Amino acid sequence: MVRSRWTHPGAIALPVVLVTLLAVLPACDGPDPEELTEIARLEVYDPALDTWTTLTPMNMPRSTAAAAVIDSKLYVVGGRDMRRRRGAMNVLEIYDPATDSWVYGANMSTKRWGVAAVAYNDELWVMGGALTADTIYDIVEIYSPATDTWRTGEAMDFARFRPAVAVVDNKIYTAGGIGAEGTDFDKFEVWDPQYNQWLTTDAMPVARGQCAYGVHEGVFYIAGGFRWVSPTEKTTLDRVDSYTPGTRWVSGLATMPWPRAETASGMINGKLYVVGGITETTGITYHNRLDIYDVATDTWTSGAPSDTIRAEAAAGVIDGKLYVVGGYNGG
Repeated sequence: MVRSRWTHPGAIALPVVLVTLLAVLPACDGPDPEELTEIARLEVYDPALDTWTTLTPMNMPRSTAAAAVIDSKLYVVGGRDMRRRRGAMNVLEIYDPATDSWVYGANMSTKRWGVAAVAYNDELWVMGGALTADTIYDIVEIYSPATDTWRTGEAMDFARFRPAVAVVDNKIYTAGGIGAEGTDFDKFEVWDPQYNQWLTTDAMPVARGQCAYGVHEGVFYIAGGFRWVSPTEKTTLDRVDSYTPGTRWVSGLATMPWPRAETASGMINGKLYVVGGITETTGITYHNRLDIYDVATDTWTSGAPSDTIRAEAAAGVIDGKLYVVGGYNGG
């Protein structure tokens, strides 16, 4: 289902197509399509060696896809390929590090980019996303690896793309993201299996989307991202916040060494690894830098930079290593 920003949270969920002129949202799509080069490249970072290794790429180049790990395999779904004019995708590819190979899974029902995904009860939950800059989804689809089939889940309360997502205490949390007309969200909702529905909970300290994120010992960490001042103006953030169920949000954590959004990230042994992304001020700076946040000491260090400069890549952690795939660069 598609929801507009005018839908009241308590209202009955009705399918509403957002009819907004694309011209209203020039910044929502990021750089001009002619400046993008979507890539399929897969790299893995080994924290023990502080090294990157290039592996077999995906079959389909794309950015703004989502990824999650189930049974030591990387599932990459959705995204888009603007350079080749493919637009939003519903393609699922599955990477097996044991064989360094990719296979296709069944296509997702809805084509969308800017999606979020988590592994939950050995299934892939895919949330939100967009078909175009003016068609934003609250849709939840669930993929079963055991049967290679999709089913529809309970829709989120708010349509959004590029949120931060995590599983904490057997609940799925969705934080921030971007809605209609380039508005960013401080909306924070949780899918609770006890009620089998989404519930709106404590708002984020600052509205933002396209963040780095990870979970350690029941705490949800969110770093960087964009604060959308208006549909045509946004600020790249360096702030870090954390959320613990019961104690709620904590702000004022050590800031990132470099403000960035559209990063890829993963948590390994109590450290949040944040790679790539962009910084947008008067222009756009693309990154391949790797910054590492230690939750125990509230400090940042830097690791070896990736071999690839890119933004909007997808990532997942398998056996203590960070796998980063896809994304785009500046041509």
